[in-house]
Amino acid sequence: MGDKGQIQVTFNWIYVAVAGVIILLFFVGIVFKQKASSEERLTLDVVLTMDSIFKGASVSEKTKNFIDISGLADYSLYFDCEEDVSFYGIEGQSARTESGVVPIFSPRSVKGPILILWSLPYKMPFKVIDFLFVTSSQYKYLIIGAGDFADEFFELTEENIEEGDFSRKNLRINREVIVDGVNGLMSYDASMNLKYRLIDANGVIQEGDVAPNFDVSAVSFRGDEFNYFEVENGRWAKSNRDPIRIVSIQDQKDPARYAAVFSEDEGIYNCNMAKAYKRVEYVSNTYEKKLDEMVGKYGVDEYLQLTKSGCLATYKNAPTNLKQTLILQQTRAKACNFEPTTCFDLKDGGFLISDMNSDLEGDACITLY
Repeated sequence: MGDKGQIQVTFNWIYVAVAGVIILLFFVGIVFKQKASSEERLTLDVVLTMDSIFKGASVSEKTKNFIDISGLADYSLYFDCEEDVSFYGIEGQSARTESGVVPIFSPRSVKGPILILWSLPYKMPFKVIDFLFVTSSQYKYLIIGAGDFADEFFELTEENIEEGDFSRKNLRINREVIVDGVNGLMSYDASMNLKYRLIDANGVIQEGDVAPNFDVSAVSFRGDEFNYFEVENGRWAKSNRDPIRIVSIQDQKDPARYAAVFSEDEGIYNCNMAKAYKRVEYVSNTYEKKLDEMVGKYGVDEYLQLTKSGCLATYKNAPTNLKQTLILQQTRAKACNFEPTTCFDLKDGGFLISDMNSDLEGDACITLY
């Protein structure tokens, strides 16, 4: 009887111990779930804040914004674009936000104490949309080669901003000219930044050339085309199959060219440019309707005067006129969203609309834009 009572007491003790462990694990699980839930809510708040900042920065034309993200020092922001929709969030977290309108050109992963946002307008020839470029203080741009774009890039990124929490610092996009060109990269000290992007302004880099031994990618321009390069086994390897064409009519501060610099690769670039091409279609349609309203508002005397001066012919009567050009531009924009190789044709329409608008201005006619 004594042994039986002892066994029963031992069993009760084991039961209590097991039950205690289960209860402890239950509460520990609750704590971890609450912690995970809190982190998820915090992540969602951060992503929503990012979305608001990006939307504000995208409409702040020709401005640079420097955002303190030192509180996210242990995390990386990720960016991607698929089927003409950009999405971004914090790596390793489920919360993210999407943008089907604003073209966001960026690396695929961004980390650093300062997030840098820069906006430039895309025109064809009237303003179509603002491009948003995203980078960080830990992403450095190395420039080789000479020419208008190389000089302009360095000058535009020379602009310093002194405001906010960084009022005692001169803030600018992190960049440097490599005086010795490609040869200067071989001995370059790349210990100060996380990642590097080489801007080859004159198309010097060739497939299979010896590449520097640090985390660097390259964008190489040749006229109105460019290629992306990555380092593979110590040599430059082109990451896109065919040269990518720059669809723009802007000689200075060309946003399509700057978009190539800030985009990680062909996927990010083409996906976001597709948003711009859609906007070309919609905005061209808006200006076509505006043109109809402009012509419709003239009285009989003004109408006759327009015919004599050539204004009306430029608007809608000539074999090649502004209305037909706007309609053709819409057709081209719609087609290029199905066949990207035709997007380059948008440049012809953009130049023609610009020339016609200049002619209208020279003839003292009402201009389209």
